[in-house]
Amino acid sequence: MNALLTSVLAGLILGAIVYFVKSRIATQPRLRLRVLPYGSMSFSESPGTITCSWNQKLEIYNLTAFPALNVTFVWPDSARQLPVAQLDPPHLNAMETKTLEFKIAKAFPREDVIACRDRFKELLPVELRRIAVVLQYQNDRGSAFYTRYEKTDATETSTFHRIKPKI
Repeated sequence: MNALLTSVLAGLILGAIVYFVKSRIATQPRLRLRVLPYGSMSFSESPGTITCSWNQKLEIYNLTAFPALNVTFVWPDSARQLPVAQLDPPHLNAMETKTLEFKIAKAFPREDVIACRDRFKELLPVELRRIAVVLQYQNDRGSAFYTRYEKTDATETSTFHRIKPKI
């Protein structure tokens, strides 16, 4: 009788654990982030200075069949923050892609721009050379997930986390 009761209780406990894991963690959305290459660049001239503007796009893609809700950006500090608006509405459905546009403008002395006329990459602002951000989101059960995105001149990585990563 004790062996039967122990078996039944063990089965119930194991079933509850499997249900909890499946309902909370198995429905994990995964978002991939990237800055699309080949944004446009424009110039405007005023006496002694040239203002360079970079129009870029940030793409967010849901890789899974699960919706990602309450998607927000977590920037390391205001100096490294891109002028990107929050998602509106703040969710991505299964396999959905959203693109956010942003623009960065910097004024340079006219002589510096003329000296770099064949090497415009040298004028690229630090905000576009080195990007680090964490994307925070939830599944439909309220469990939090994170995507850490980091881009430098040579590399671009987008990793998924259950615990909020450091930037």
